[in-house]
Amino acid sequence: MGAVRIRCPQCGSEGDLVGRPACRNCGWAPPITRGVISLLDEADRHHPVLAGYLANYDQIAEDDLTAPILGLSYVRYQAENLARYAGPVAGLRILDLGCGQGLLTRLLQERGAASVVALDLSMAYLERLAHVPNVIPVQANAERLPFTEAFDMVVSTDVMEHVLNLGSFLVSLNHLLRTDGVAIVRVPYRESLIGYSRQAGCKYPFVHLRTFDRRTLKDAMNSAGFELQQTWLDGFNLSSPRPACIATKNREYLYGWLQQWLLKRLPEPAVVTTWPWPIAATIMTPKEIVVKARKVRQVLPHTT
Repeated sequence: MGAVRIRCPQCGSEGDLVGRPACRNCGWAPPITRGVISLLDEADRHHPVLAGYLANYDQIAEDDLTAPILGLSYVRYQAENLARYAGPVAGLRILDLGCGQGLLTRLLQERGAASVVALDLSMAYLERLAHVPNVIPVQANAERLPFTEAFDMVVSTDVMEHVLNLGSFLVSLNHLLRTDGVAIVRVPYRESLIGYSRQAGCKYPFVHLRTFDRRTLKDAMNSAGFELQQTWLDGFNLSSPRPACIATKNREYLYGWLQQWLLKRLPEPAVVTTWPWPIAATIMTPKEIVVKARKVRQVLPHTT
């Protein structure tokens, strides 16, 4: 497995996450627990806001592993979509930023990536990937990543809506990729945030903090030194028809008939999210948007 370049979170010296994890300058070495490398430094662990955020995310992950928040079939098909958008990955050094249950990580590894760093905040997620060949599970703060032009590709699925400081996340995203490296980012599309309010019964203090459309996602990526190459709408479900499809009683009846006709013939309902999006979007409301973008310039200098 090739070198993965990092900057020491304590002093900023460059090193190798895999071959020589201890810093040659200050001696800092990342703790390794049950096969997971932790790049959370003392500033991350003891920050008063981040400490609460970490505890909140750990609870979400534990709940998700006990009873999946999204159906596993849907998550699997979404991972297959992202792997398809990525295209050929043989020989690439890839970061799966926000790997969750690791379905996409495993797909990228199976398709010949030279190495996949599976990064998340949750140890519960990461421990499941500790013994997968060519996969390096890493616990880290996505807003303060110590990687320096270490990857050819980064896939980030459903992370940007969660981070506390979006600007810090975007700078990290830029710095971790080599110039001309590719970022594939998936986020919620024009989502209502009302369901994440305490008044609506949401039990987590931090869930989705923002949503996106084509313009806001493009603006965010452009500001971070990326040039968009392709965009997809994603996250389709037969239970979320386009408003125009149910605008009248007759249309609502026809959509209900079509829904039942399809459900009798599909191998499982979640497969509709793999349909070509221009077709799926004629009858269903997209819940997510994905962009593929190329890093064309660096933003801000590398710092610790």
